[in-house]
Amino acid sequence: MQKGRTKSMTNIIEATAIIEVKAGHADEFESLLNEFEIQTNKEEGCLEFRFFREIGESNRFVLWEVFQNQEALTKHIEMSHTKEIFSKGLIESTDVIKHRKVV
Repeated sequence: MQKGRTKSMTNIIEATAIIEVKAGHADEFESLLNEFEIQTNKEEGCLEFRFFREIGESNRFVLWEVFQNQEALTKHIEMSHTKEIFSKGLIESTDVIKHRKVV
């Protein structure tokens, strides 16, 4: 485990989000992600936060995020840098799958 995963893992919130960006805006969206990822990884309670761009689907991105608990995730959603990404109007749809490690 990394980044302070010494506490009980029962409250860990782990999710994968499939983000579909509006046609013609994928490169613009991608240009915003580096700073967003850096800022989010500095947040208290953020254990992992990474973006990927799907190969073969130029408008589809994958976000893998892990937070210490629901409170940390809620604070992340309320952060100005998170609100800013969503306020740009570049995202067509988002499908979030919360999951937990089984082995």
